[in-house]
Amino acid sequence: GGEYIYSVSDGTLGIAAGSEIDLTATAIDVNGTFDASGAVGLASSSGVTTIGSSNGLTVSAAGVLTVNSATDATNSTSGSVIIDGGVGIAKKLYVGTDLDVDGTANLDVVDIDGAVDMASTLTVAGNVECKGVVQIKNLDASEDGEISIKAGSGANAYLIMEADNSEDNNDTWKFQATDGGTFSLYTLGGGSWASILDFAHTTGNATFAGDVIIQNSSSSNLYVDAGASGGNASVHL
Repeated sequence: GGEYIYSVSDGTLGIAAGSEIDLTATAIDVNGTFDASGAVGLASSSGVTTIGSSNGLTVSAAGVLTVNSATDATNSTSGSVIIDGGVGIAKKLYVGTDLDVDGTANLDVVDIDGAVDMASTLTVAGNVECKGVVQIKNLDASEDGEISIKAGSGANAYLIMEADNSEDNNDTWKFQATDGGTFSLYTLGGGSWASILDFAHTTGNATFAGDVIIQNSSSSNLYVDAGASGGNASVHL
């Protein structure tokens, strides 16, 4: 009980009810601003709630939100949906065309099916595993292809190659640039790394851990050239 219609103030009409006001009509037209101080529930007999004169926004009975605008986005303040704060998504996200991230993309696992085009430097804090071929190509005519391995201060740089799926140590080799200038070739054939060839950066001398065998089916030659400086050429036995 206690329902009544009254004049709140000059030009303002009030409707009071003990619990609920029920408006039943084919359509309810509000020409002015609709101000609600409490919660607003939108529902329809079809299970779909439409906002906008051309179905611009619909909410289905299952809670599916559909924005029927095809406006593309060029930055964070354009597009069909603009959100000032963050967005939390519990499940998958599908992007139909381009994905543009102005900040840092923190990805736990990355699975890339197509080509990757990078305009800047790739920095990896952990290991990189490649099951295929790594190629450096499509360079300009004046560009050099380069792979650099830079160790930390006082540390050595390694390049390890393992043949035959690393089934035994005989298939494992290592090139090592040692802090101090020596460049060496190592083998793991004996169960631990052992240097079999060392190059000294100051003299250019090469030191072999084993024999040097010159073998040819027709002829074998060993040349010692003193060069144009006029020095002596020697073979020490």
